[in-house]
Amino acid sequence: MAARLRLMAPGGRWEIFEQTVGDTDGLDAFCLVSRSAPPEVPGFACIGTKSHRVPEKLGDVVAKLLRERGLPPWFGSFCRPHSMVGSRICQTAVPGLIDHFYQLEELASSGSPAADRVRNALCSMAGLGHLPLVGATAASFVTCLFALALMYFAGPETWQFLMLVMSILTSAICALLEKWAHRHYLAEDPREVVLDEVAGMALALAIIGPGVWANLAAFFAFRFFDIFKPGIHWVEKRGWSGTIVWDDLLAGLYAGGAVLACKSII
Repeated sequence: MAARLRLMAPGGRWEIFEQTVGDTDGLDAFCLVSRSAPPEVPGFACIGTKSHRVPEKLGDVVAKLLRERGLPPWFGSFCRPHSMVGSRICQTAVPGLIDHFYQLEELASSGSPAADRVRNALCSMAGLGHLPLVGATAASFVTCLFALALMYFAGPETWQFLMLVMSILTSAICALLEKWAHRHYLAEDPREVVLDEVAGMALALAIIGPGVWANLAAFFAFRFFDIFKPGIHWVEKRGWSGTIVWDDLLAGLYAGGAVLACKSII
């Protein structure tokens, strides 16, 4: 968690404290992991709280849910810990433990509420990113609906060019707002940010070209590559600026190539 938190503070420093606050001299920000209410710390403002989460194998999480509900173990055989799905790491909440995020008062008060609302609207696609579980899928689907509507007003070449422009513009916005998103949503790859899904989906559509069935296939292909990330994790580990969107662009590239290959075969 420390490596994730270091990305968020303007000064680049975060400290993790368990249960009680330690020495805060020289810190821009820190996170207190506690079961109790957050204490007041002189010179710091509590800017947000989140459930404390730990990484777990998806297969282990599914197996635990099956046991808790009395379902037969074979029901979750598709999600074994060593399968493609089961090997995925997910973050699960620890009951009773809360992360309290603190930042120097002068840093916490330096933002503009109006500007933050505009940034949030952009990153979350007018609130779609705040939907539980389906935010990314909803943003991808809305992008496809927009693309389908645009087919009635633009020729094939113009349509593909506009999809490519959409992908480039949304990618640039994601890269510019990346550090703000880390601080605002208190996460390295915030689930609230779904503008990166728009960038990846638009790239897939630009590769494939217009067509109702082709766009539908692109939607499902993109969601597959974006969720399971086969051959994609390497780009997340590069540490490049704009990492928040690179994996989605690669998923869009894979999805577009896969659907284009299927169209050629058919």
